[in-house]
Amino acid sequence: MGEKSHEEQLCAVYPTLTPGGAEKDRVYSDIALTGLFNAHIVLFTQEVQWFWRHYQIMLLANSFIFGFFLNLKNPTLFQAFFGLVFGLVFCWLWWKMTYTASVYQDIWQEAAQRFNWPEFKTGGRPSNPISYAMERRKEVVKEKRWCIKDHRIRTMSRSVILMFAVSYVCLFISHIMPSKS
Repeated sequence: MGEKSHEEQLCAVYPTLTPGGAEKDRVYSDIALTGLFNAHIVLFTQEVQWFWRHYQIMLLANSFIFGFFLNLKNPTLFQAFFGLVFGLVFCWLWWKMTYTASVYQDIWQEAAQRFNWPEFKTGGRPSNPISYAMERRKEVVKEKRWCIKDHRIRTMSRSVILMFAVSYVCLFISHIMPSKS
């Protein structure tokens, strides 16, 4: 099966468009396609905002939890073990939220890249600004070898989560080891 034409894509999304109608009124179909494209951009932007809001909340909550267990004076083995398990479960949930948000960002970004305005003259670059930005990003990554491929921010955000998980393990070990004083 071949790809759907510009008109077939619009009729599938906008049931008010009738076959042949989009061809008769190209301006209307371009406006409809642009409106749908803008909706994708808004959803992508909203997903990024939700990601960072959740990330900040989890960072703050994890900091409070870690600080609470760090300040325990002479904790019992149960308290130390509870702190370890609670902290690691919290880090795992944080990791899953971060991963899921990244997947949804990719979904919206890929969907936005599929939009195409065939009649739009751009001087050799893609008519879709998202496609153009992604192509340009790949070029920049190739030029600068110090870049960590495409996902530097995702790598750093996951590194913070791993740092907290390792800190919980170190805190547990420090609580169960007998002090030499």
